[in-house]
Parts: sequence; structure tokens; C-alpha cells
Amino acid sequence: MDLRRAWTYSLIISVASCMITCGLVFFNSVSSFPRRMNKEITTSRSYQNASFLSKSNLLSKAKAMTSLDFLEMSDRIQLNKIIVKNEKDCHHYKFIVYKCDYSRRCGGWGDRQKGIVSSFLLAMITGRAFVINLDKPCSLKKILNPHFYDWSVCKTFVNSINNSNTNEFDFVGGSSFFDDLPKFDFSSKWTWQVVFLKTNSNLIIRLRKRKEARQQFRWLFRMTEANIFNVLLQTLFQPRGNILNFLDQFESKTKGKSLVSSHIRKGQNPSIPEDDIFREIPDETIIFNFLKKFTTSSKYVLYLATDSNSVRQTFSRTFNNSININETIVHIDRLGKFRMFPEKACEGFKFAIIEQYILSESDVLILTDSWFGKIAGYMRGKSDHLYAWHQKSRRVVLSDLRHI
Repeated sequence: MDLRRAWTYSLIISVASCMITCGLVFFNSVSSFPRRMNKEITTSRSYQNASFLSKSNLLSKAKAMTSLDFLEMSDRIQLNKIIVKNEKDCHHYKFIVYKCDYSRRCGGWGDRQKGIVSSFLLAMITGRAFVINLDKPCSLKKILNPHFYDWSVCKTFVNSINNSNTNEFDFVGGSSFFDDLPKFDFSSKWTWQVVFLKTNSNLIIRLRKRKEARQQFRWLFRMTEANIFNVLLQTLFQPRGNILNFLDQFESKTKGKSLVSSHIRKGQNPSIPEDDIFREIPDETIIFNFLKKFTTSSKYVLYLATDSNSVRQTFSRTFNNSININETIVHIDRLGKFRMFPEKACEGFKFAIIEQYILSESDVLILTDSWFGKIAGYMRGKSDHLYAWHQKSRRVVLSDLRHI
């Protein structure tokens, strides 16, 4: 009996020692990363009276510097190789160009963000400078500025290169190339100076399998997918002044209350007749019933982003403490009648980007199945007070950044 008791005590002490040691290792590894990248594993403040949507927040050095800190953490050697500071230096580089035009559909803004982040990662891993060539329905630079990485400096140059020294690959909707991506020899097979890519895929998992990634981009394995999207989108983009002014006006309507937002993606409907028909469609009535717990007008302001004007109108009638911006709903890849009105199409594109920023700065966020909403959640950078529509149970359930 004494031997058994002694053995039990020894086991308890060993397990406790291991837990303490492992806990210290985990704490040290987590604490070495910038706070913004770990919001999802930190305890946030209460969301009541905590709205923080503002121009100063989106432009603040404290928030933006987390991207810069991230770049410095990875010794920056590989990234410095693809930074082009002046247009006159463009001829020294090879390029990967993210391209999205109307030769075929690229998807909405969420799909394009997937393609942009994946193409930028591929450029970093292969040592090619990166350019975004997105001019439909209007130039991206009318809405978003380059931030820490200037993806526009060589745009004119890459479009001037002789066709014999360029090639274009269309990977929209997936491709067998993605299966070969972990072992594909870019140095011997992609010899062109400029490679144009069309893709709407998330390639993070496949790019993590490449030898160069394991050797030179250790951060790519230490960060979650949500963190990677958050940081790289901050690295690439900063909202222009007109976007920031709009968000400032929106903030004045919240008056310091908690912002509770939802994104409801319905698919093909009278507002976007050319859209795809979804097999699984969220029930806005159930989502609205969930939102009724936030109807105390002294505490909460509600906002809805949706692709359906009918759903938007019902939302406005249901909630007296809601904000209705009432901009025309436009899908940037399925323009319908707006194809003949480029200025209106561009305004729709800008409004989509504005809505994603609003969602990303919400204190409480409810999402349906959509990459547009998912990336808004990634940009928000935390799992607390994050909910998702669950199709099988037909309920709004508590979620986190790994499962939206």
C-alpha cells in the first residue's frame, strides 16, 4: 500500500511539473508575438459601451505597427528582396501579378482577398515582387492605398512587358496545379519576368508545405490562418481618406454604444439576380430573433450587411436602434444592370469595402457562410462575442476565428 501511495504521489508531482513547464513554454512562445495577432487568445474588455470604430483607430500607429513588427520578426531578408522603392528600378525584378478582370469571374471582394493574400505569399516565397492589377469595376487605388508594401509602384511597368516574357495562369475555381504547388519548381518552370495570376483560392495550407516556407518563413507556421490574413491585409492595404471619412460619420451615429453587426449572405435574389443559387440559405428571421437581445437603445446600435435589399428593409422595420446606410447593393463580379453604369458599380465596390470595415470593428458580430464575412472576422482579430449561423441546427451559435 505504501509503495502504491508513493508511486501515486510521484506520478502527480511529475504531471504537475510537466504542466508547469509546458505552460511556461507556451506562455513564452505566445508572448513573443505582437498583441494584435493574438487577440483571439486574449481576454478582451466587456463589449458594452466599447465601440471603437474610428479614423484614428484605423490610422493609429499603435495598431498599424503590429504589421511592421511582424515583418521585422521574420528578419525581413526575404521580403526586402521583393520591395521595389522606385519605378525606375522595376526592370531589375521578376513579378507575380494578381490580376482580376472581366475575362471571367473572380468572385466577390472576399474571394479576391483570398487570391490577393495567396498570391502575395507566393511572391514572397518565390522571391518575386508583387503587383495588384485590379481595375474592374474601377481601380482599387481609388478605394485602398498601399500600406507597408507598395503593390502599385510597378503596375505600369508589368503591363508594358513584351508578351514573350510574360505568362498568365487562370486558377479561378481551383486547379490541379494546386496539388503540385508544394513541390513545383518555380525557378526552372516560371522563367518569365512577369507571371499574371487569376485565383480566388486560399493557398496557405499548400504554401506551408514548401521547403522555402519551412526554411525562411517560420512565422507562417506559428500564426493561425486568421492571423495571417489579418496581418497581410494590414501590410497591403490602408483605407483612403474618403473611406475613413465615411467611417467617421458612421461612428458618430453609434454615440459610444456597442456596435452589434451581422452579415447575411443569401445568394441569388432580386437584388443580385446573376448571383449563384445557394443550396444552404440562412434564415434571417431566426437571426433577427437572436438580435432582439440587443434592442436596448441606450446600450446597443445594430447594423446589417447583406446582399438582399428585402432582408435589409425587414431589418430596418424590425429594429428601431439600427443604422441603415441605404446604399445600392452591388456585387462587384455580377454587376447585372450596373455593367452599363461604371460609376455606380465603383460606388458599390467601395461600399462593400466600407461594410467589411464596419463588420471588422464591431463589438458583437454574427456571420453567415461567406468569405466576405469570414475575412471581416479575421480583420476583427478576436473570437470573443463572435457568432455564426449553423445551418444544420438552424441556430445562431457561439463561434471562434477557427470555425467561422
